[in-house]
Order: sequence, then C-alpha cells, then structure tokens
Amino acid sequence: MVIRGLKRPGLLILHLLRSPMWQYEEVLVYVYLFGIVLACGVISLARNPKWGRFWGLCALAGLGGLVRPTLVFYGLATVIVAGLVMACSLSQSQNRAQQGEIRDSHLMGLPISRLLSGVFLFALGGGLLFLTNRVQFGSGWEFGHKLNVNREPAGVVFYTTRFDDPFSRVPLKETARELFGALFQVRNFNHQDWYARGIFEGQSPTLRWRGFNLSTYDLSYAVCVGLAWIVGVWLMWRCLRPVTRTSPQSGRGGRGLPPVSALLILWSLLASLPLAAFYLRTPAIADRYMLDFSPAFVAALIGLWWWTVEWVSAWTRFSKWIHIVLLLALIGWQGSEIASGRSGFGPPVSRTWEELPEIVPLRNERDKSLPNEYRVGSTLGTWGIPQNGSGWDETSGQLLVSAIFFVENPNFLDIELSVAPGQHVREASVAYIRAKVGLEFLDRESIVRTNDGWIVRFGGPKQRRYQQGVQSVFLATVPPEELDKYVSTPTPWILKRLSWRVGQN
Repeated sequence: MVIRGLKRPGLLILHLLRSPMWQYEEVLVYVYLFGIVLACGVISLARNPKWGRFWGLCALAGLGGLVRPTLVFYGLATVIVAGLVMACSLSQSQNRAQQGEIRDSHLMGLPISRLLSGVFLFALGGGLLFLTNRVQFGSGWEFGHKLNVNREPAGVVFYTTRFDDPFSRVPLKETARELFGALFQVRNFNHQDWYARGIFEGQSPTLRWRGFNLSTYDLSYAVCVGLAWIVGVWLMWRCLRPVTRTSPQSGRGGRGLPPVSALLILWSLLASLPLAAFYLRTPAIADRYMLDFSPAFVAALIGLWWWTVEWVSAWTRFSKWIHIVLLLALIGWQGSEIASGRSGFGPPVSRTWEELPEIVPLRNERDKSLPNEYRVGSTLGTWGIPQNGSGWDETSGQLLVSAIFFVENPNFLDIELSVAPGQHVREASVAYIRAKVGLEFLDRESIVRTNDGWIVRFGGPKQRRYQQGVQSVFLATVPPEELDKYVSTPTPWILKRLSWRVGQN
C-alpha cells in the first residue's frame, strides 16, 4: 500500500526519534551522534593543531565501523582532513621560521611518520572490525546482510542480497537519479509494499527493495548542501594552491591553515561521495539509510553558515543586522522543516517488560536434532527455529523466488522438484536452481529427470565451518531477469523434498 499526498519533509533525525524506534532505526541515531562527534573533533583540531589530538581523533575515527559500517566513510574523511590540518599547520610554522625561502606548496617537509601513525591508528579500528566480522560471519567483508533471516513476503530481497541483484546492472545515470529522489524527493510512503512504484521522483523501474515511511530531506537541503560544497571547493583551492614565493609582509608562504568552515565542508564532501557511491548499487534502500548522510549534510550547512557570517562581516558595515536577518531566516527554515515532517509509523509506543513475550515470544532450546530431510507435509515449526522454511509452503510445496531452510551436519543437498499443476517451465530452467550454505555457494553435481520432475544434487560445503552443526541453506529458484514476474505470486516450482544427509551422525 502506498500512502499518497506526502507533505514536504523536515529534519529526518527528529522524525526518527518520534518513530517507534525499532532496532533498525536506533542504530542510525548512534550514527548521527558519532558523525557529529567526528565533525567536532575536526573543529577542535583546526583550532588547536596538536599531534596528540590528531592521533586521538584518528583512533576514534577507526572505531566508527563498529557502530555501523557506513561510518567508515566518515572515519576516512576525518583522517584525510585531520592530516591536512596538521600538514598545513606544520608548513605554516616552518614558513614563519624560515622567512624568505622559496616554498612550492603547503605540504613540503612533512613528518610522514607522524601522519602514518595516525593512519595506522585508524586502520587498527578497521582491522578490529574485519576480525570480528571474520569470527562472527566467516568473512571480514560480511556484516550480516547476506545471512539475516526473516519472513519477507516475496522473498525477493533474499534473492538479491545472496544470489543476483538486477539493480547492480542499472546504468549509473539511472541509479544516481534514484538516489537523488530518495534523498530529496520522497512523495509517498509504501509501508510494507516493498516493491511499490511511485514512492519518490526518479525512482527506477528496476526491481529493488525500497522502504520509505519517514520523510527524508527536500530540495532546499539539496540546494544549500550543493552551494556549501561549491563554496568549500573554492575556499580549499584558494588556500592550497601552489605558492612560489614568500611574502615579506606576512612572514610566511602560502595562505596557511584553511578556515574551519572550509574544513567542515571538505569533510562533508569527502564523507558523502563514497557514501553515495555505496548506495548507488545496494540491493535495498530505505528512509533510515538516508540518515547516513545527516552528519555530512549538517557539517556542510554549518560550514556554509560560518563562511557566510564571516564574509558578511568582512564586506559590509551593516553586518549585525544582516546576521539577525540570516538567523531569523535559518530559524524559520528549520522550524518549517520540523513542522512539515511526517511519519508513516505513527507515534512512539512504550512497552513494558510484561508485554515483551506477546511481541517477541520466548523460544525454548531445541530438544531434538533436525531430521535428514524435509518433505511436503512436514511441520517445520516442530524444531523451533524461527523462519525455517521461509519462502516454501510446507503444505502445497510451492516455492517463492528464494527460500530459507535450516539443516544439520550437511553432507550434500538433494532437491526434488516438480511443476505446479497448470504451470510450464523450460527444461533449461532447472539449471537456474542455485543453493548456498551460509556464504558458500554449493557446486551442482547433477540434474536427474524423474517421472514427474527433477532431482538436483549439490555437493556438500567445502568450508569446515559449514559442515557441522545447524546451518542456513538459501535457495534461488528463478533467473534474475524473471524476478519481476514473481513478486506477488509463487514460482511454478513445487519442492517435494529437500535432504542433506543419509543417516544420523
């Protein structure tokens, strides 16, 4: 269901705080706060460049990925800007001490080892993140998005995150237009209609999981942030352009440390570019993901305001009154944004401890091992594993585009298939059946034709971590170009049996 007639959005962080604040939204509040702390660290370092502050800021920046992976982009931007601050500060000090000497740029004579120490401290945080991912998920590059399970009605998002994502092949121009629309032109809420059309301007027709139930930013933000980036690039060019001689009057070469406003805007731009590149290709996009941009946008707007106030003060004697007018305009704009924001979640809801079992029923530990196979008519709920069999109707055997099963000590994987009555599939379609255990794709060993269908056999997992214990099996049942056909209907396939070992171990 798509809710139309959405008013223009306001401050996303405030709307998020007024939502039910589920675990998905809660982490974005931490992202916002952590990003703002990094921006404040840049301001503090620019005001008083000290190597101790630089190293502390780099170490803090490296820990951001442990809060949310996208904070790595903010950490990288922080290290670059902090390194620039220290480089310019040192160059300025050297030029003041050596009047009359020719200097080619601000970056001569840097203590590379000190800068590299900051990079090393940042990398330690990234290394810790990589190590914890490796231990928890089996890959340092995996953050759980290819292993999570829930009962998504169409099963499409599990297909696109684990097997093949049609959106990854959309032209860059089209994906950029979609991201701009998701950021600044959301017009409708789609609630749980994840594959609805017309959620925002410029939405691509290509299938993608989209969840928008909070107003994001609007075009006024796009204009102001874009203007800030232009101003920031111009200021940085003025400050860092090569200088060929020293000014006797100033006693130093170049223009010294860039203004704080320029550094904030540069930090915003450096964080936003890789963040945008990331969301150009993700198989899912949502309103809460757009909050990842909030620290960068806030820094850009603060930098623009800072520069405007300084510029007005330098060029007119009526600066006091102009500052008051600008402040009133800022308050009016932000007040309007707050008032116009909307949420499709409804107001926040408080829960008591006594109500929790009704919302998330407590589950007991399994008291018996899993069987060797599942068949049509099996009751998968018997084994007490949430989402076991998601994407498969255990009564009729019908399959969605993807399905999730939990198996134990898998030695192989046999999938017995038939075609639903009244449906037809090409013989070659059987080759599109794919299987994974965790992150490992299973090798298909054979396809055997039976009287009323096929048996597809996959070899067992090669990684030791997937050979023992309860493991998650993911199935893909259609080629990626046919995903659109089965968003609201099951595929033609009937899964009659899924087995993974001959006898109990």
